Amino acid sequence: RGSAFCRRNAILCAVGIASVSRSLRRRAYTFRRAVTTMESTSQQYPIGTPGKPWGQEERTQWLTRTFVQRSYHDEVVSKIELLKHEFDVVQYGALSYDKDRYPLYALKTKGFGKTGRPVVLVTGGVHGYET
Repeated sequence: RGSAFCRRNAILCAVGIASVSRSLRRRAYTFRRAVTTMESTSQQYPIGTPGKPWGQEERTQWLTRTFVQRSYHDEVVSKIELLKHEFDVVQYGALSYDKDRYPLYALKTKGFGKTGRPVVLVTGGVHGYET
């Protein structure tokens, strides 16, 4: 893994960071537009009261209306399993909603923290069905 490898990965990293930055700006704009639209219309979400935190009744209503649209195991866990030969995979927790169904993982490069090189944390994820 010579300097060409490092240069190529640095470029990929820089491109990835720029892409994430553009994505975040787009999401912020979309969110602001959605909030403005919600505020300017009389249409209201069918569960709960605006400005009031949900209680158990609202959570129950939401759960009865919601259904699983994708498989966390197929979309996330199976892909992480494929990376175990390249990374140290550590389960650091699970969603309290269903701990057996939704484990949370961290992937670390082999020798993480032992090389004396700078460390970068990259995170990502989607909340619920925001996609």
